Amino acid sequence: GWSDQGPENDLHQFPVGTQRFAGTLFRIVDPAKNGGRSCVVVAKNPDMKFKEVSRPIRLGFKASRLMFLHTTAWDDKNPVGAYRVEYESGNVLEIPLAFGENIGGWWNPSSQKLSSADCGWTVHDGKRLIGAFLFNWKNPRPQDPIRSVTLCSNGKTVIGLLGLTAEQAR
Repeated sequence: GWSDQGPENDLHQFPVGTQRFAGTLFRIVDPAKNGGRSCVVVAKNPDMKFKEVSRPIRLGFKASRLMFLHTTAWDDKNPVGAYRVEYESGNVLEIPLAFGENIGGWWNPSSQKLSSADCGWTVHDGKRLIGAFLFNWKNPRPQDPIRSVTLCSNGKTVIGLLGLTAEQAR
Protein backbone atom coordinates (compact mmCIF):
# COMPACT_ATOMS: atom_id res chain seq x y z
CA GLY A 1 0.00 0.00 0.00
CA TRP A 2 0.94 3.65 -0.37
CA SER A 3 1.81 3.96 3.34
CA ASP A 4 3.67 0.66 3.75
CA GLN A 5 0.64 -0.93 5.46
CA GLY A 6 0.34 -3.79 2.97
CA PRO A 7 -1.45 -4.46 -0.31
CA GLU A 8 -4.89 -4.73 1.28
CA ASN A 9 -4.59 -1.28 2.85
CA ASP A 10 -4.05 1.07 -0.05
CA LEU A 11 -5.53 3.79 -2.24
CA HIS A 12 -6.32 1.69 -5.33
CA GLN A 13 -9.84 3.18 -5.36
CA PHE A 14 -8.53 6.73 -5.74
CA PRO A 15 -9.91 8.13 -9.02
CA VAL A 16 -7.58 9.17 -11.84
CA GLY A 17 -7.90 11.65 -14.71
CA THR A 18 -9.76 14.94 -14.41
CA GLN A 19 -11.50 15.01 -11.03
CA ARG A 20 -13.16 17.55 -8.77
CA PHE A 21 -12.43 17.33 -5.03
CA ALA A 22 -14.26 19.68 -2.62
CA GLY A 23 -15.04 21.91 -5.61
CA THR A 24 -11.46 22.08 -6.90
CA LEU A 25 -10.39 20.63 -10.24
CA PHE A 26 -7.35 18.31 -10.41
CA ARG A 27 -5.76 16.16 -13.13
CA ILE A 28 -4.75 12.99 -11.31
CA VAL A 29 -1.93 10.85 -12.73
CA ASP A 30 -2.94 7.32 -13.71
CA PRO A 31 -0.32 4.95 -12.24
CA ALA A 32 -1.10 2.41 -14.99
CA LYS A 33 0.21 4.97 -17.51
CA ASN A 34 3.10 6.23 -15.35
CA GLY A 35 5.18 3.21 -14.37
CA GLY A 36 3.10 2.51 -11.25
CA ARG A 37 3.74 6.00 -9.84
CA SER A 38 0.85 8.25 -8.90
CA CYS A 39 1.57 10.24 -5.74
CA VAL A 40 4.39 11.73 -3.69
CA VAL A 41 5.07 10.02 -0.35
CA VAL A 42 7.67 10.97 2.28
CA ALA A 43 8.53 9.86 5.82
CA LYS A 44 11.55 10.29 8.08
CA ASN A 45 11.43 6.72 9.34
CA PRO A 46 14.44 4.42 8.96
CA ASP A 47 12.14 1.37 9.14
CA MET A 48 10.32 2.43 5.96
CA LYS A 49 11.41 2.70 2.33
CA PHE A 50 10.42 6.34 1.91
CA LYS A 51 12.68 9.33 1.44
CA GLU A 52 12.60 12.20 3.89
CA VAL A 53 12.27 14.84 1.15
CA SER A 54 10.60 14.57 -2.25
CA ARG A 55 12.02 15.69 -5.54
CA PRO A 56 10.96 19.24 -6.40
CA ILE A 57 7.64 19.46 -8.25
CA ARG A 58 8.24 22.01 -11.01
CA LEU A 59 5.66 24.77 -11.50
CA GLY A 60 7.27 27.75 -13.29
CA PHE A 61 4.39 30.25 -13.12
CA LYS A 62 2.74 32.88 -10.92
CA ALA A 63 0.07 31.51 -8.60
CA SER A 64 -2.30 33.23 -6.21
CA ARG A 65 -3.18 29.94 -4.48
CA LEU A 66 -1.99 26.36 -4.29
CA MET A 67 -4.40 23.58 -3.42
CA PHE A 68 -2.97 20.39 -1.93
CA LEU A 69 -4.90 17.12 -1.81
CA HIS A 70 -3.04 15.15 0.84
CA THR A 71 -3.27 12.80 3.79
CA THR A 72 -1.19 11.01 6.44
CA ALA A 73 -0.62 7.63 8.06
CA TRP A 74 1.29 6.52 11.16
CA ASP A 75 0.75 9.95 12.70
CA ASP A 76 3.56 11.12 14.93
CA LYS A 77 4.51 14.61 16.12
CA ASN A 78 3.51 18.08 14.96
CA PRO A 79 4.33 19.60 12.63
CA VAL A 80 4.45 16.38 10.60
CA GLY A 81 6.22 18.06 7.70
CA ALA A 82 6.17 21.02 5.36
CA TYR A 83 5.88 22.10 1.77
CA ARG A 84 8.92 24.09 0.70
CA VAL A 85 7.97 26.67 -1.93
CA GLU A 86 10.87 27.99 -4.00
CA TYR A 87 10.31 31.12 -6.05
CA GLU A 88 12.07 32.20 -9.25
CA SER A 89 13.49 35.15 -7.27
CA GLY A 90 15.35 32.71 -5.01
CA ASN A 91 13.07 33.29 -2.03
CA VAL A 92 11.98 30.17 -0.16
CA LEU A 93 8.91 29.79 2.02
CA GLU A 94 7.91 26.82 4.20
CA ILE A 95 4.28 25.85 4.73
CA PRO A 96 4.13 23.80 7.95
CA LEU A 97 1.87 20.74 7.90
CA ALA A 98 0.15 20.40 11.25
CA PHE A 99 -1.90 17.27 11.91
CA GLY A 100 -5.45 18.23 12.82
CA GLU A 101 -5.10 21.68 11.25
CA ASN A 102 -4.23 21.51 7.54
CA ILE A 103 -3.67 17.76 7.13
CA GLY A 104 -5.26 14.67 8.65
CA GLY A 105 -5.18 10.89 8.66
CA TRP A 106 -6.50 8.82 5.77
CA TRP A 107 -8.64 6.52 7.96
CA ASN A 108 -12.12 7.92 8.73
CA PRO A 109 -11.33 11.39 7.35
CA SER A 110 -14.90 12.69 7.38
CA SER A 111 -14.97 12.35 11.19
CA GLN A 112 -11.90 14.61 11.52
CA LYS A 113 -12.60 18.33 11.87
CA LEU A 114 -9.59 20.25 10.62
CA SER A 115 -9.33 24.00 11.15
CA SER A 116 -7.66 24.79 7.78
CA ALA A 117 -8.61 21.93 5.42
CA ASP A 118 -11.71 20.11 4.26
CA CYS A 119 -12.32 16.46 3.62
CA GLY A 120 -11.88 16.35 -0.16
CA TRP A 121 -12.40 12.69 -1.01
CA THR A 122 -13.72 9.56 0.71
CA VAL A 123 -14.56 6.00 -0.25
CA HIS A 124 -15.30 2.84 1.70
CA ASP A 125 -12.54 0.29 1.04
CA GLY A 126 -14.55 -2.67 2.38
CA LYS A 127 -13.20 -2.27 5.92
CA ARG A 128 -13.36 1.44 6.69
CA LEU A 129 -13.83 4.89 5.22
CA ILE A 130 -10.59 6.26 3.73
CA GLY A 131 -9.82 9.59 2.14
CA ALA A 132 -7.80 12.77 1.73
CA PHE A 133 -7.98 16.44 2.63
CA LEU A 134 -7.98 19.59 0.53
CA PHE A 135 -5.80 22.39 1.87
CA ASN A 136 -6.00 25.80 0.17
CA TRP A 137 -2.91 27.94 0.66
CA LYS A 138 -2.95 31.62 -0.25
CA ASN A 139 0.41 32.60 -1.74
CA PRO A 140 1.80 35.75 -0.06
CA ARG A 141 4.01 36.40 -3.13
CA PRO A 142 1.60 35.98 -6.09
CA GLN A 143 3.71 38.08 -8.50
CA ASP A 144 6.87 36.00 -7.91
CA PRO A 145 6.66 32.87 -10.10
CA ILE A 146 6.86 29.63 -8.14
CA ARG A 147 9.77 27.54 -9.39
CA SER A 148 8.94 24.40 -7.41
CA VAL A 149 7.26 22.80 -4.42
CA THR A 150 8.99 20.11 -2.34
CA LEU A 151 7.34 17.89 0.29
CA CYS A 152 9.44 17.39 3.45
CA SER A 153 8.91 15.08 6.42
CA ASN A 154 9.63 16.01 10.04
CA GLY A 155 9.19 12.57 11.54
CA LYS A 156 7.73 9.10 11.29
CA THR A 157 4.39 10.25 9.90
CA VAL A 158 3.90 9.11 6.32
CA ILE A 159 2.69 12.06 4.23
CA GLY A 160 1.03 11.46 0.87
CA LEU A 161 0.46 14.21 -1.69
CA LEU A 162 -2.21 12.88 -4.07
CA GLY A 163 -2.77 16.05 -6.05
CA LEU A 164 -1.52 19.62 -6.43
CA THR A 165 -3.23 22.30 -8.44
CA ALA A 166 -2.91 26.08 -8.65
CA GLU A 167 -4.87 29.21 -9.32
CA GLN A 168 -2.70 31.28 -11.60
CA ALA A 169 -2.11 34.91 -10.60
CA ARG A 170 -2.93 37.65 -13.06
